[in-house]
Parts: sequence; structure tokens; C-alpha cells
Amino acid sequence: MFARDDSKQVLVTYILNTIDENDIEDKLSIVIKNINRQYYINIKLVIAIDQSMERCVKEYLYSQDSDAIFEVLELFDKKGVRCMTDGQAIRKIQKNHVYDYYINTSAREIWFYDHVTTLVRSIEDESSYGAYSGRAFWDKGDGYTRTDWFNVYSDAELSSMSDIRVTECPGEFMFTKTAEKYMPDYIFDSLDGLEHYAYANILQIKNDLALSFSKRMTAVHNGAISDERCTVVDQGMQVRLIQDMVRFELKMRKKGGENSTFNPMGQSYPDILIMIKDAFLKVPMKRWMKYRWHIAVARLFGSGTKIGQRHLIKAQTIKNTFFENWS
Repeated sequence: MFARDDSKQVLVTYILNTIDENDIEDKLSIVIKNINRQYYINIKLVIAIDQSMERCVKEYLYSQDSDAIFEVLELFDKKGVRCMTDGQAIRKIQKNHVYDYYINTSAREIWFYDHVTTLVRSIEDESSYGAYSGRAFWDKGDGYTRTDWFNVYSDAELSSMSDIRVTECPGEFMFTKTAEKYMPDYIFDSLDGLEHYAYANILQIKNDLALSFSKRMTAVHNGAISDERCTVVDQGMQVRLIQDMVRFELKMRKKGGENSTFNPMGQSYPDILIMIKDAFLKVPMKRWMKYRWHIAVARLFGSGTKIGQRHLIKAQTIKNTFFENWS
């Protein structure tokens, strides 16, 4: 499935969250390869870097013969601590460049050659404000790639943000330039890695502008790579901010005569009751308690740390088992 019109500009942003020169190749090589691999050719990659990294990044991009653009910002203060959120950096880039579609990416992602063109085509076909793809997960432990997400995001799933690894794969989502008018500047001051979740919630839930599912598996979450986010604003604080922005709209949505609302599983409560009843017969409750434990530990240490990553993977495995038994 390819875009009908490939003349429109796709802006891809990447925030280089480091002032260590040794990290440049590890992070940028993945991002640049993803862009170079794309069938869609009209892509502009803009990398936000700290002012202290300008010379090193410029030399690296030259050595790779890359046409990526770097935007020099004050990401870190004089003590080497992040002082600008990812959201603030992204907003500055958006205002400085002309584009028709927008994607933020991470070094954790691997894009197949048709990732961008498929998302563009999905938006074209449904005249939507955004689109998202299916996602696979490459497990470093066993070396296998398996399906991680291949479904439509319901309102409850988006608002609960229960899909753990989508927080680390912003490139799964694409949004149109026109979607920007629904995203006021002040929101980006408090977003630091969950910008794509904010976009999706505000468009689909708050403004009733459904996103398109590409029905294609074109992105992979690379479990072997670390690309830390949420270094300025804690992930939990961002989640609560986004949920508060759509709380009233979500409660007004009707499904089967009942309100959908917030819950850890991302389902409406009538569905949850049925799931719990079935789960008692097939899945010991202690596994649910283990799921909550792993989530809590991951949030305590941070999803970007090795410990946090390990606990997130365990939590996702337990959650997948729960749904398999329920279905």
C-alpha cells in the first residue's frame, strides 16, 4: 500500500538526549538508516541537539553523507542536566520547518521500507488527521521477533495508555500538519516523550477525530536498544496530564449503554467485569498482582533504565497471557 501523492513533505524529528559524544553513532545510525530505507522519498529528518554537541554531530552526519538537518537548542544546562523537554524541542522544530505530515522517532525503532508511505496512504484514504501502524517486538533474550500490537486503539486504550511499549515507539504514529491547530503550545512544555500519546488522545477523544489504522506491520520495537525519555517530566505526570485533558469527553462516550472510563486494562468497565470473571477461572489472581508489581517497579526506576525495561517486558508478557486466556 503506497501513497498516492508522494510530493508532500514528511517531517521526522529526533531528540538526541545526550551530551556524550560516544552515544552519537549508536543513536543516530539507527535513525538515519530508518529514513534511508524508506520508499517514500520526500522526508526531512531534523535532529534536535544540545549546543555542546554541534561540532561532533556535524562531523558524524558529514561522514555518513546524510542530508539530515540538526537544530541546535539548549537541551542541557551548564551542569549537564536536561532543562528543555522533548515537547518544547519538537514544537520549536515544527515552527521552523514547512511540512505536511509529522512523525517523532526514537532509536528504539526499526522501520520497514514501506512504513512512511503506508501511513501517508492511510491518511489519504480516510481523510484523517493521523494514522498508526502495527508493531512487532524484537526480544533480545530469545532473538525472536513477535507481534506486539496489531489492532485499532479504542478510546479507553488510548486514554489508559496501557500499551506499554507504544510509549517508546512514537514513530508508530503519523499526524497531519492540520492536527497542529488542536495542540496548543503550552501543552508541549509539560510533554517529555509522550507527545504522540497527547496528539492521539486530543484528536480522537477530545475532538472526536478518529485516527486511521494502517493494518500493516511496518515498525519494530528493538528491545536491545536504550533511548531514555521522560528525563525532565516524569512519565506518570505526563500520563495524568493527558488523561485530565480528555477525562470529561471520555466519560460522555457511550458503549453498550454504559460509559467508558479509565482503567489499567484499557477497556470499558462492563467488559472488564466479564474479563475478570473469566480470568478467575483461567488465570490466577496472583499473576495480576505480579503485573501491577512489575509496572510499579518500572515506573520507580524509569522505563529507560535496564531494570525498568526488564520489568516492562515481564509486565507485557503477563498482560498478553491475560488476554489470550480471556479470548
